[in-house]
Amino acid sequence: MDKYNFTFEEIRIIEVDFKLKQPSQVGEIEVDPVLSFNHKVDGEFLEVTLGIAFEHPSAPFKFNLVGFGKFKFEQDIDENFGDKIDQVVIVNCCGMIFPFIRESVAELTRKAGFTPMLLPPVNFVNVFKSMAS
Repeated sequence: MDKYNFTFEEIRIIEVDFKLKQPSQVGEIEVDPVLSFNHKVDGEFLEVTLGIAFEHPSAPFKFNLVGFGKFKFEQDIDENFGDKIDQVVIVNCCGMIFPFIRESVAELTRKAGFTPMLLPPVNFVNVFKSMAS
């Protein structure tokens, strides 16, 4: 993978949708969230969103969170990234945003009265490879 020099300028949660469902018999719940990615170039900045959605029939809640990260690159984004922009977004940027969202999900579920939900770690290199093939 190519090396890119950048700084992490900003991170925040920009969307939260958490809903309690009708009480159900909570059993073993497979935590397999759905990921979504988006980005835009704004001058010298790369703005990235990472969405995490979770819904399971046995879970007493469902949620959707979207995290936002703003990255400043030393290299000119338009000239140097070309067809590698998706790789940079998913592997580098989403890999940095995910732990923040993971912690937010744990805190949100805890404050809703449940055992904190710990999202499983995500290997964003493998996510990118599976999307590229």
